[in-house]
Amino acid sequence: MKKLLLILTSAMVLTSCIVNRQSILVKKDIRLEMSKTEVEKQLGKPFKIESRMENSTEKMDLLYYKEALWTGNDHVTVENILIFKNDILIEIKQGKEIVDNPIVIKKDD
Repeated sequence: MKKLLLILTSAMVLTSCIVNRQSILVKKDIRLEMSKTEVEKQLGKPFKIESRMENSTEKMDLLYYKEALWTGNDHVTVENILIFKNDILIEIKQGKEIVDNPIVIKKDD
């Protein structure tokens, strides 16, 4: 029983440490000219939305998604901004990039 508990605990710890090395946009094959419905089906609801009318016929929506990535040196939180014109993806931009656990090396004085 103790061995089983140890194995289960180890498995939980190891799987919780898995970090993405590839953006969800690449994994889910998000590409230009997809509809907003297709993108939300793949990525889920965004954490933030901005909407506006460019002129009387063009609706612009900006959908913001955050994801955690491992760069090989740091854990980074990346903000992806997906820009839609009339519900069609026309641009993908990277917004803020935050290093979650920066490695700091102090020089002795």
